[in-house]
Amino acid sequence: MGRRRRKFSREFKLEVVRLVIENGYSASQVARNLDLAENLVWRWTKELRPDLTQDIVDGTEPKSKDARLRQQDSENERLQRERSFLRKAVAFFVK
Repeated sequence: MGRRRRKFSREFKLEVVRLVIENGYSASQVARNLDLAENLVWRWTKELRPDLTQDIVDGTEPKSKDARLRQQDSENERLQRERSFLRKAVAFFVK
């Protein structure tokens, strides 16, 4: 049986490139730590560098962070609703 080909999301690729460009890690370090091929990290860096630099020039955050923030906001609201429900349930059973 051969190895299955892994697929990576654009957000993951951008985060890998961000580690190389902004955080100063070498491509080989990132590849080792994330169990990726080094040439794959180099290729992503070459392909996605313009996307990251354009976001920096525009002064906007990358779309992946915006999406992540929206997801965290919705999860935060869900957790607040659950906590509120549990507080009401505890108050009901205490009576």
